Amino acid sequence: MRYYGGPKTIKSLIADGSIGRPLSFVYQSGQYLPDWHPWESYKDFYVSNPATGACREIVPFELAWLTDIFGSVTSLAAMRAKLSDLDADIDDIYQLLLRFDDGVLGHMTVDVLARPAVRELRLLGTEGTIEWDHTANRIRVWRAATGTWEEISLDPGSVEAGYIHSEEPYVAEMSDFVAAVEGKRAWPYSFAEDEKILALLVAAERDSDARDPK
Repeated sequence: MRYYGGPKTIKSLIADGSIGRPLSFVYQSGQYLPDWHPWESYKDFYVSNPATGACREIVPFELAWLTDIFGSVTSLAAMRAKLSDLDADIDDIYQLLLRFDDGVLGHMTVDVLARPAVRELRLLGTEGTIEWDHTANRIRVWRAATGTWEEISLDPGSVEAGYIHSEEPYVAEMSDFVAAVEGKRAWPYSFAEDEKILALLVAAERDSDARDPK
């Protein structure tokens, strides 16, 4: 996700002070599980396995780019559940409350229930607001100094038939991987960083289970 136009643009807008100091965000990432791979049953690949369930995969996937923008998570609270009638023994929704080391508070929802698919963020700052709609390939910025919205259109990229995400971020990531293997530049996401992200997933699950033991 660090290679996607949305997170890259949001990071740039924050860096140039477009909305002042970031304060709080609400973020949802969801897509109905049978729509992930419409060419095969969701029961036939890893997303239906409790150890590698769809939401369980996506929570760290999203945290990887959120921590890149807002810094380390210093505390969290979480709830997870199986709410749908999906024929899989997995939690189909995770909700996390997050506090980052720069003081930002965030509410993140990851689900495999949303129809249609959604990936939307609303970020409040001291001097404005950023809204990102991944499906619409659009970011809106409201600045207190002007009292108006600015709309930024994102490049939709090349999307394969039957899929919803562009290929360019994957190509860019693989380019960085090859460059790291060849010693041309450092790999931007270390195993140590990934371990910290996975530890957040475990902490969220433990917090949820403590509130509602299964």
